[in-house]
Amino acid sequence: MPQISAEEFKRCLSGNNITDCVVREHNRFYFMASEDYTRWPVSKWDRENEPAPGEEEVPKAFVVYDGVKPIGKRLGKISLTGYKRTMVGASTQPDSKGFAISSHGDIYAIGGGVNERERDIPSSEDGGPLRGIIRRVRSIEGWLYLCGSNNCVGKRLGKDSWFSHSEGVPNPPRADGRYNFLHDIDGFSEQDIYTVGNYGQVFHFDGKAWKRVSLPTNIDFETVCCAGDGQVYISGAKGTTYRGRGNKWQLIHKGGGSLPFRDMVWYEDRIWCTSDYGLWQIKDGKLESATLPDGMNAYSGNLSTAAGVLLLAGYGGAAYLANGVWTKIFSATEMNRTVA
Repeated sequence: MPQISAEEFKRCLSGNNITDCVVREHNRFYFMASEDYTRWPVSKWDRENEPAPGEEEVPKAFVVYDGVKPIGKRLGKISLTGYKRTMVGASTQPDSKGFAISSHGDIYAIGGGVNERERDIPSSEDGGPLRGIIRRVRSIEGWLYLCGSNNCVGKRLGKDSWFSHSEGVPNPPRADGRYNFLHDIDGFSEQDIYTVGNYGQVFHFDGKAWKRVSLPTNIDFETVCCAGDGQVYISGAKGTTYRGRGNKWQLIHKGGGSLPFRDMVWYEDRIWCTSDYGLWQIKDGKLESATLPDGMNAYSGNLSTAAGVLLLAGYGGAAYLANGVWTKIFSATEMNRTVA
């Protein structure tokens, strides 16, 4: 049984595809949804004669799910226009909020009875962390962190206030003239952080300084997870995955997929990882497909975990795992059939 009504789906999500998700509290989740421009009429987009619209031309929906409220009142939406690729994040420090953050530093915050656009995340020239675009936002010990191009790393200190780690992260010029990119960031604590990127880049922060970590590969890394078993899991091209810590690393899965994992998180006693093509688990160093209730594999694409909940969401719908039970929030196919 879905956890939202057809009416609230129509109001908040119909005609959109979920592109990101995050858990803020046990019963409060955030979704980023992008309007499905492939359904636009020719008068708006002539697909035969025009290139696909730019990200800033596609309206976004910052969607709130509140599971405490009765069905019919669980979804709320903030419409965002002019935002490029946009992701969602959450913090409990210094305040409990959810965020929609564009790759170019636009930021909209929800929480504490306030819904507002904060000042754009500042560039390094203006004393902020950005040295290009943002690739990922993650919560570390409740604080919101970001990473992105030119090996930038930042931490939100509060409304309109950011700390820059960027000056401490090496960003050497490349012989091919291309940009360095950090694609993901995670940490056991604020004094034990890992960030990963293209061409085998891995950096570690020990609370004082950032240092390059050497792995026996130069593949592009996409995801990192500082796991509950005390190990760091790093994954990249085609799902190739390493496990280790410090200077000791082991290849545990030689990827054969067509896509890398988009998200990788630790929940209960194992790693969970996903792409648009499915959901997988890593336990005892072995990767295998996750077993899901019928139909829920179509919800794959994005993962988040916090407060004892694992949230899965994608183009096909959304569901969460808590106390060993999967609960369907909605199926896009079922809802679209209902509201058609």
